Amino acid sequence: MFSVLTQAFADNWYLFLITAVIAYLIGSINPAVIVTKIVTKGQKDIREMGSGNAGFTNVLRSVGKVPAIITIVCDALKCILFSCSLLTFPTEELGLSSATSPA
Repeated sequence: MFSVLTQAFADNWYLFLITAVIAYLIGSINPAVIVTKIVTKGQKDIREMGSGNAGFTNVLRSVGKVPAIITIVCDALKCILFSCSLLTFPTEELGLSSATSPA
């Protein structure tokens, strides 16, 4: 199986690179900052409020429950979005379908 993966990577390295770049870009979106800017109409930045951490807990403490829930749901949706994008990954072309299916 290792040789199959090595060959798949060698033949299609650009697909793995594109996948890594997409994952990085999706991960760089920070819903806490966006939600706080929307809720406060651009007046406040979550990174300058409370603990200074742009995350769920600081949004909960500094802005409120509803924006915090929106923040954590959007964070979860980022993971789902990337996972769904992997469903379009061409495993048949890479020869990975036989290596990953149960025998």
